[in-house]
Amino acid sequence: MIGFLIGINCLILGCSEDTAIRSYSVAKKQVAPAAVEAASPAQMLGVIVPYRESAWFFKMTDNPDKVQRLADQFRQLASSLSFSEDGTPQWQLAEGWTEKVLKQITYAQFSSADGALVTLTQLGANTNDVQQWQTYLTDNINRWRQQLSLEPQDWTAMQPELQEIASHSTETAKAYFVSLTGKQSAAGQRGMRAPFLEQMSSGAAAAQPQTAGPVKLSYQVPDGWQEKSVTGIRLAAFEIADSPSPGTVVVSTASGAVETSVGMWLQQIGASAGEEQVKRVIDSAVEGTVQKTTYRCYTIAQEDKEQAIRVAVIPIGPSGNIYVKLTGSNKLMQSQSEKMDQFLTSLSW
Repeated sequence: MIGFLIGINCLILGCSEDTAIRSYSVAKKQVAPAAVEAASPAQMLGVIVPYRESAWFFKMTDNPDKVQRLADQFRQLASSLSFSEDGTPQWQLAEGWTEKVLKQITYAQFSSADGALVTLTQLGANTNDVQQWQTYLTDNINRWRQQLSLEPQDWTAMQPELQEIASHSTETAKAYFVSLTGKQSAAGQRGMRAPFLEQMSSGAAAAQPQTAGPVKLSYQVPDGWQEKSVTGIRLAAFEIADSPSPGTVVVSTASGAVETSVGMWLQQIGASAGEEQVKRVIDSAVEGTVQKTTYRCYTIAQEDKEQAIRVAVIPIGPSGNIYVKLTGSNKLMQSQSEKMDQFLTSLSW
């Protein structure tokens, strides 16, 4: 059993009168294109860029001839990625390319004149720890490898395939370009799709479920939480100011299997994400209620890991969820659990 799971108390505390309202639209149902022909030759170009507490993924997969013709333009697009002061991504398109900004998990799609598709995807990541970032890269690149029917590799073995992008690297998280060539099948696409990754890309082998329609989200901000500007899939974000160690709370929406998400959260604290470990986290979840809706709180923590995560998953439709994620040290988790409960009970939509 995962050591030192932190107890969760769902208590209602006095709330501040400072209430902010956020409106957002979650993704409509996406219709997936037909699966590619079994075992057809394919080449994939990918770029993984760390920024704050996220990883940004550029990806293009097509027949090798087309990919090689567009490789320089793909690199130029990925290299042009920058961020405004509030964290909004920016880029420059090559001549003849078009863009579609979605502001979902798949933040944007780019299309060449001859129909090639590039996706830009944002996912949460621990970019402050070298080892955890390498593990994160290894897992995601191996998902890409399996999509092309390639065997998985460990971090050392995949090094020759990685080219660092120094302009986008940090001291603890390096940005990389990777090129992979193999054979793509419908089964490979289904088997290695990362949690929430590429939900709207042409590589999806099955249609994604429909999420809830537009809603208005309101909440009360606990004392000591400083609200920050948000972009992409985030509905709200806070820094915890009244704690001896730093921490963040992020509110977002997405669809997907909880088991997949728990595995990702375990990896983010540097823990094993095996089937048994995932099951133990899920079995230890505690239920709460807000707006007559039952949600579940998951705590990901171990005695030998400094980082800890606590997430409330609140269903808002047939397949959509609101995620409230508290990230920080074990001590911060204990000191902020009641305030997180206060925040959860203040939510309305």
